[in-house]
Amino acid sequence: MVVVSSIAMAILKSLIGVLITAACLIAYLAMTSEYDDALASEGKPGRVLEVTEDGVRYEIHDPGSPWDDDGDGWVGPYTDEDAPESALATLRPGNPVTIKKGQLEVSLSRPSPLLLFGVFFGLLIAAWAFIGPMLERRALEDAQSDPIRLITFMVKKTRNTQIIAGAITLLMGLGIVVVPFFDDSAGTGGLIFLVALGAVAILAALFMFSKAWTLRDPSRAPVMRAILEQPQRICWVYQFTHEVNGVPNYHIFVHLEDGKKLEFSLAQIDPSSLLMALKERLPHAIFGYSAERQQLFARAPADFRSQAPTL
Repeated sequence: MVVVSSIAMAILKSLIGVLITAACLIAYLAMTSEYDDALASEGKPGRVLEVTEDGVRYEIHDPGSPWDDDGDGWVGPYTDEDAPESALATLRPGNPVTIKKGQLEVSLSRPSPLLLFGVFFGLLIAAWAFIGPMLERRALEDAQSDPIRLITFMVKKTRNTQIIAGAITLLMGLGIVVVPFFDDSAGTGGLIFLVALGAVAILAALFMFSKAWTLRDPSRAPVMRAILEQPQRICWVYQFTHEVNGVPNYHIFVHLEDGKKLEFSLAQIDPSSLLMALKERLPHAIFGYSAERQQLFARAPADFRSQAPTL
């Protein structure tokens, strides 16, 4: 039964990959065909009204058009925000232009292969948003019967959560850093601020990646080694929950008697099963949070186990 189920899941993932690839190719070929049709069309004459940093304002010569309010044959104005910088530098008010498929001819450009990658990446994320939770839920159900497997699964979840958070933070940092290269209106002070802010985000992402790196092998992760090899060193375990836009995110912190703190980052996975597994493996640890216990651990972690039960 397990073998059949695994084969079915492999087939499902392969099918999703094929469908994503097909969808990307269809989208890319459709946009390429639209570009070719626009390029081959006869187009309509027009003239430039104004050229700004944001684009070109123009009107179309289309006598008899129902939108020709004053009867002079000119319709508009319209704005094209996709005109390349080379066109913005040469166009002047009054210059004749050609409009094809609702766009200035100078703005027409063949879809870049980078677009194909973007469509593929977006569809891949959408597909993973659907299938990822299903696979995770199934893996969690399989691990429920064995406390060690469950703890190992939670270590993997922590690693994956940190990788995803690091990737998002890194992309945000890189996006902030490159802003001044595309918009020079911020000035020197704004440039320094944006670069500094982006650098902070990139450093935070690298820190997350470094934490994920320590969990690359869940069986040798620091928290797993402490639980399996030296459970007597663990003196305190508690759950922490914080909400992001109303969505709860769960963490379980594991404290050692030498003052070290280890963490499970579970995202939206219910932590109750992990807490039960830890209680089974760590009978001498204190479970539950209070501000007094936090102060005691910060002050004297070696004495925590003996004094915490009274707090």
